[in-house]
Amino acid sequence: MQRITITKHAKQRAAQRGISLEQIELCISFGEQINRTGMEFFCMTKKCLRKLKKVTGAYMEKLQDLIVMTSYGDDGVMAVVTVYKNQNGFRTIKKKRKYNNHEN
Repeated sequence: MQRITITKHAKQRAAQRGISLEQIELCISFGEQINRTGMEFFCMTKKCLRKLKKVTGAYMEKLQDLIVMTSYGDDGVMAVVTVYKNQNGFRTIKKKRKYNNHEN
């Protein structure tokens, strides 16, 4: 697995929302990956949870609807920007623009 850093903001949000570092790593490893607005999102859908169950043997319901937003630094290391849970998160992220440019 690649090296991951977690920003101060992401640590604070994870603590507030009861999301552990292990859950973040599982989401990045097994979650659905979407590139939008210059960021990389990892979403734990039901499909991803079934895939995880095949590997680990346990259905981890607590991971459902988990979203991890990441970006890459100049050094190429993935940085977790924020983490949250949202039932419609996958659908919402897919509707975002691919890149965050201010041109029409």
